[in-house]
Amino acid sequence: MSPKSAYIFAEGILDSAEYYQVDPLLILAIIKEESAFKPDAISNAGAIGLMQLMPKTAEYISNRELDSWKGVYLLVYPQYNITLGTAYFKDLLDNYDNQAHLALTAYNMGPTLLNNRLNRGNFTGSSEYSEKVLFTYNQLVTSWGFFNDLLKCLFDIKI
Repeated sequence: MSPKSAYIFAEGILDSAEYYQVDPLLILAIIKEESAFKPDAISNAGAIGLMQLMPKTAEYISNRELDSWKGVYLLVYPQYNITLGTAYFKDLLDNYDNQAHLALTAYNMGPTLLNNRLNRGNFTGSSEYSEKVLFTYNQLVTSWGFFNDLLKCLFDIKI
């Protein structure tokens, strides 16, 4: 990753995390697991970009948050993708009472499928995806130390 790309990613993550009050390291962990930091990643299911957003979900969030949808092609732009992905993840955190493992599972499999499984009582409370993201998140938190304090001072954000 070039220094310019790293800066764009960091700026997008920090701006969106501050605006939506989501831990930026959790957003970073989602991006790592979803796309391995490849802005033009496209999944077999059709999810696009750093945070692997499905076009219909991105359209809904874009219309609500930005009052417009300019098309699927913008999902490969890091700032745009991170903004929409963070807004969507914040919705899921709110819907699942800030239980990150449930919000992450819904982010991965979709809230409808998760809710169906929860209602039928056949969900164990965790998923392989949520465990991978939370493992990455915990690694980031553990190694973050000094940089975390520096970011708090420089950007005056709540981490």
